[in-house]
Amino acid sequence: MKAKEAPTAGSEELLRLQVNAFRQQIPLMYGVVCSNAFALGWTHFDVAPFWLSVICPILLALVSALRVISWWRVRRQVLTNEHAKRVLRSTHIFALVLGASFVSWSLLMAPLGDAYQQMHVAIFMGLTSFACATCLMHVRTAALLFLGVALVPFTYYYASSGNFVLIAIAGNIAMVAGLVIIVQDRYYRDFSALAQSRAEARQLHGDMAMLAGADSLTKLANRRRFFINLGEEITQASLAGTRLSIALIDLDGFKQVNDVHGHSTGDQILVTVAERLRAVVDNDAVIARLGGDEFAIILAGGSNDAELRAHGLALCLALREPIPVGNIVAQIGASVGIASYPDKAKTAEELYECADYALYRAKNEAPGTTALFTKAHKGRIRRLSMIEQRLRAPEVVDELSLVFQPIVDMRSGKAIAFEALARWTHAELGPIPPDIFIRAAERSGAITRITQLLYVQALRALQDWPDNIVLSFNLSAHDLVATTSVSQIIETAALYGIRPTRIQLEITETALLKDFDKAKRSVERLKLAGFRIALDDFGVGYSSLSYLHSLAFDRIKIDKSFTDQLDTHDAGRSIVRTIIDLSESLGMDCVVEGIETERQSQLAQRLGCKFAQGHHFARPMVG
Repeated sequence: MKAKEAPTAGSEELLRLQVNAFRQQIPLMYGVVCSNAFALGWTHFDVAPFWLSVICPILLALVSALRVISWWRVRRQVLTNEHAKRVLRSTHIFALVLGASFVSWSLLMAPLGDAYQQMHVAIFMGLTSFACATCLMHVRTAALLFLGVALVPFTYYYASSGNFVLIAIAGNIAMVAGLVIIVQDRYYRDFSALAQSRAEARQLHGDMAMLAGADSLTKLANRRRFFINLGEEITQASLAGTRLSIALIDLDGFKQVNDVHGHSTGDQILVTVAERLRAVVDNDAVIARLGGDEFAIILAGGSNDAELRAHGLALCLALREPIPVGNIVAQIGASVGIASYPDKAKTAEELYECADYALYRAKNEAPGTTALFTKAHKGRIRRLSMIEQRLRAPEVVDELSLVFQPIVDMRSGKAIAFEALARWTHAELGPIPPDIFIRAAERSGAITRITQLLYVQALRALQDWPDNIVLSFNLSAHDLVATTSVSQIIETAALYGIRPTRIQLEITETALLKDFDKAKRSVERLKLAGFRIALDDFGVGYSSLSYLHSLAFDRIKIDKSFTDQLDTHDAGRSIVRTIIDLSESLGMDCVVEGIETERQSQLAQRLGCKFAQGHHFARPMVG
């Protein structure tokens, strides 16, 4: 026996679109039906029996009212596939019943009265049938059933009457019915194509979300998904008044094994580590690979410190066991840092920083063991506070600098633009990573000043570049929604005599999510002034496709998380190719970020990539 084929995403989308579209036509269809029926009953009141001219229209109106009420009650209900199928089945059945009722009633009324009254019956059948078929056009088979059941008997009745006028009416009705069927068929094909396109777009977005949220090697959650889940778990713990902990795990000795035996062996070790972590922790725990040989686990529940130490010990013991890989047996270990909410931290970021510091202490003081974050570990938090304070100091002007990484035309190998990347070296604190001080600047409210300082440095460098080279400059979420920041960007470019067309401003989807309406107005204002706008890290959020339709970007930059999978993951290559094709169809440039190897470069070119950026071409350099 042949197995049933599973419904495709396109067919499921079509079901939902059909029902949702038909829902909107229900009041109109039954309104037309009732008004036409009462009009026919009224013109035949003096020639037809009471039950035929009065009772039948009243019964029809009652049935119509009940149908409208039943549809109205579920107008906002979220449709499942099964529900949509039931609705469409009932619509087909009702189309048959309604068509049979119409033709039966009309045939009973047709011979009654004078020529004008008989003509009204033909007009009633034609207008009502075509109106109902139009309202049912999203459900093609129901519309065809209605037309067939209603018009075929009626047209046959008139065609066989022997009356030349009635025969002409029958022919006219048949011709119009044929035209209606042709138009409906064309409309339905377009409607089905729309459903298929929407399903494909939804599938593409799902693939993006899956790849953006999962580590392709270990199948664990990745760093981005981990922080999303952590935020959700903290919200739930806050509402429930419970404790929540995270454990950060760093492998000891992994780098040495990886360097000696190769990346293939290292990858197999990481896969085994993931399997052992799954075996140790509860099934409902969130396990993630944050990058390299660093893993994280969210431990929900009210575990006390002793239980947390026991969890850490179990993790260390599991990862200390030898790992057979091919002809060798790898011996590694793991250090674990654990921090708890709400007693040690109040936010996801603070909790991660606390666990990270605990891990640092474990690796440096007793590798292969577990360290819990304690009150004595507040030094790191104080350092972050110091960073925020130093960012407000006047001397930060002389400490901030920029390096520039080229965006390369892969066909010619020449740089077409340079992205400005911020650097900060403090006299006392030393070099501070950009992600730390930019986040600190946003948190402290110093970001507007920092952006302006770096922007001025970038414009000064741009003045010495050839006219065909573009500056790519990143804007934070705060910059994008602040009217004063946007004004400063426009005015400063004019002050330095730089054409806005030589400046590309990069924004992330996170910046758009902060306040989309304000962000949209800012983007439109910057575009109007002549600046180019690029959407950075495309594909990692859940609404990027809608942003492409809402905002006229000049360029999109494919996130490095997809580039990393170019030479290891078929779905990753498919998505990169799809984004490149999408950008071309929308008239946008597309840049593939994070090209690290020659193979990735070659694969990107085969997929149609024209522009790229990454260490394979050049590392950031002083301007």
